[in-house]
Amino acid sequence: MTETNVESESAALEAMMRHHTELVARVRATTAELTRAIDTGDEDTAYNAQGILVEWGEREMLPHAAAEEAQLYGPAGATEEARLLVEALTADHKDLAALLDELRGATGIGAATVASSLSRVFALHIEKENRVLLPFIARTPDLSLSAAVEGLVELVGDTHVQAPDESRHAHG
Repeated sequence: MTETNVESESAALEAMMRHHTELVARVRATTAELTRAIDTGDEDTAYNAQGILVEWGEREMLPHAAAEEAQLYGPAGATEEARLLVEALTADHKDLAALLDELRGATGIGAATVASSLSRVFALHIEKENRVLLPFIARTPDLSLSAAVEGLVELVGDTHVQAPDESRHAHG
């Protein structure tokens, strides 16, 4: 890998990890707000927090998962080293979507319980990606994290990531 490639991969890894941190913080904060509201009997705040959490899941979590599957999981899963990890991460996405569906119809303490499960499963999923998958992609010569995430708000938030020219042509 050239120095430019190493810098691009490092910047992409940092951008994804930063975006992941923001996503986890948002789901945790909203889940805590929902739980507090239910504990104190504040039905309006609980209803609003649950709605915000469902909207977050639909507008951020599910598109983020779909972008990961399209841009990261496919190429990484084609390698023998990451195939089983990618299968497990894809199963996590299905579990998260099921929890989001369950949250839509939940009420009261049930909503707080489902939200807590969603928050924890999401955080554990993100930890696996940050600790194992993303570093693997960034260091594997035939894969390019920077090319995979370039221009995708769903994967890096507002951070602008650009792949080196040779990565763009080789993988794009």
